[in-house]
Amino acid sequence: MESRNTPGGAKLTRQVLTELVDAVVNSDRAADCSAELTDLQKRMEESIRRERNIYNEIAEILDTYEKEEGMDQFTMYRDSILDHTRASLQGYEEKLIPALRADIDSKTQEMNSYRAKSTKAIEAFLSMEPLPLLEWEISPELFEGGFEARYICTSQHDLK
Repeated sequence: MESRNTPGGAKLTRQVLTELVDAVVNSDRAADCSAELTDLQKRMEESIRRERNIYNEIAEILDTYEKEEGMDQFTMYRDSILDHTRASLQGYEEKLIPALRADIDSKTQEMNSYRAKSTKAIEAFLSMEPLPLLEWEISPELFEGGFEARYICTSQHDLK
């Protein structure tokens, strides 16, 4: 093993720390993307729910008007208004849903990319042994869309 006071030792130390920092940063970014993805999915569900509620509210208003006025002829106009409303809302939904799904797919790909980068960085970190290790333990956990890992190792002179 190279001494950390030599140029090679400093380079190895820098490389080890860089891999560890990259793993942590990319894991945090994956967790952020996961939270943003959840928000996008909620936004899509909320938009669909509101769009469907608009139709129901208009139908309710028209039914109330028809009952209060007592006009049987209004049924034909009511049906026409509801058909037009349904068609307009479906057109809106046909544009909204693909746009939101594209955002969701993009965010999913970004999250998966950060997860892969985090995994590669932690693998690179774990494959290096800047100090001779006597014993080591790794405990990864899935945490808010990313990974949280603890790497505990013991080297000479009970250095942890």
